[in-house]
Amino acid sequence: MACAQPEEINKQLCCAVCFEQFKEPKVLPCLHTYCKGCLVKLVKKKGRNHIITCPECRQEVKITNGDVGKLQSNFWVNNFMTLLSMQDSNMSSSKKPLVCEHCDSGDPAVSRCTNCCVFMCEFCVTAHKRINAFKGHKILSLEEVKRVGSKALVKPAFCEKHGGELVKLFCQTCQKTICRDCTIVDHREHKYDFVADIAEKERRSVRAILEKCTTKEKAVGEGLKAVQNMKSRVLTKVSEVNKQVDSFIDEQVKVLEEHRAHLKHKATTQGQVKVKQLDSQADDLSSLLAQLRSGIDFTGQAIADGDDVKLLSMKTQLIKRLSQLNSSQDQLKPCQNDYMKLQVKRSIKDEGELAQVMYKQCDPQRCTISMGGREEGYIYSTSINEDVHFIVIVKDESGDRVTEGGYKVSIQVQFPEIYPAFTGYLQGEALAVRDNGDGLYTFNYCPVQPGLCSLSVIVEGQPIYGSPFQWQVDQERDRRLGRRGVTY
Repeated sequence: MACAQPEEINKQLCCAVCFEQFKEPKVLPCLHTYCKGCLVKLVKKKGRNHIITCPECRQEVKITNGDVGKLQSNFWVNNFMTLLSMQDSNMSSSKKPLVCEHCDSGDPAVSRCTNCCVFMCEFCVTAHKRINAFKGHKILSLEEVKRVGSKALVKPAFCEKHGGELVKLFCQTCQKTICRDCTIVDHREHKYDFVADIAEKERRSVRAILEKCTTKEKAVGEGLKAVQNMKSRVLTKVSEVNKQVDSFIDEQVKVLEEHRAHLKHKATTQGQVKVKQLDSQADDLSSLLAQLRSGIDFTGQAIADGDDVKLLSMKTQLIKRLSQLNSSQDQLKPCQNDYMKLQVKRSIKDEGELAQVMYKQCDPQRCTISMGGREEGYIYSTSINEDVHFIVIVKDESGDRVTEGGYKVSIQVQFPEIYPAFTGYLQGEALAVRDNGDGLYTFNYCPVQPGLCSLSVIVEGQPIYGSPFQWQVDQERDRRLGRRGVTY
């Protein structure tokens, strides 16, 4: 029968495989919970191993000998379902009540002995109180059990290897709970202590990694939000650029309608490329965020509602999964930007391409300059009246050269030292720059006086790395290449 609880309870108590209330809930190492029967159906043979692929996070889990029963039980889900069944039986007479676990009468339970860890009917409660051996036992009514919560449903843990022996010790060498008989053979030389003495310390260690995961969850959440916001901005920018295209094309003659469609298609296509990458990044972060929240919720519930034995039995699994999630390397900044604009190249009277969609944002700090076609980033000494050819290479945020023109590049030269003999020379002179349309911008300069020349290169309103550059202009021509003003 499918779950009928409210959405949040439904999420906690329903198996994501069968969509029904859990039956023998088992926990995978990734901290996702499923019915034991559902997990049995998911076991597959891979080589010599038996594996289960988690339906939620797709993580592969090795199952020893294919035995799903060896997986940890989700104790807090079991406890929660017990409490829920108590509440449902009170609210509806049609619900099957809890029955006495102390006798075989089948009578409804009215109380629970926290020492014996069983629900009891009214007759057994009376008998329990009369027997001297049970003096001092604490008996809670069902209402008191509901108020106390899952901690009132704690059951004694027995050793799987030594039947009937209570698990009271924790082996620090093996990081697992054991019984007294385990210390005689398997754990004889190991370091162990009583569960009650070490539980709080281990609880703190689990809580410490939980806090780190909580911080990671916040960072991933913010990263996902930033990616989604950038996606929205990219889509908005696509819309803005398309409007600019419309505004520009509408001023042109009807024969340019085909060009309009081309530009809009290019803008939309490039926007879709960015959106697709952002969608992929958002999917990855959404998956990681869901895993973090699932692990955090599970661990928090285990810490809050689990008894010491159950917590310690799961401590290694909890820390392993949380550490795995916490150590993942994730790109939290958007993998794309929203840079896109319409760059007008020429008027309608000109021939050829009228405009283009610019979708790569240049980074002035990565742009470089080449002097005379030589190595980028180096400035050499020259002589007066020597015409020098310069190339400005415009690059994007990744350091790759852009392949289109349209960026604003301005050049200015200055001579700090003014010689009276050259009164006609401008101290600050702006030079003409040629846009080659392929990310390269060229200009020439011929110094007419010796001294220390300063060259400022501005791209999109910002100086490139190393600007202003300085180089020595000699009185006489010297063909020796003296490197000066190294910028990289």
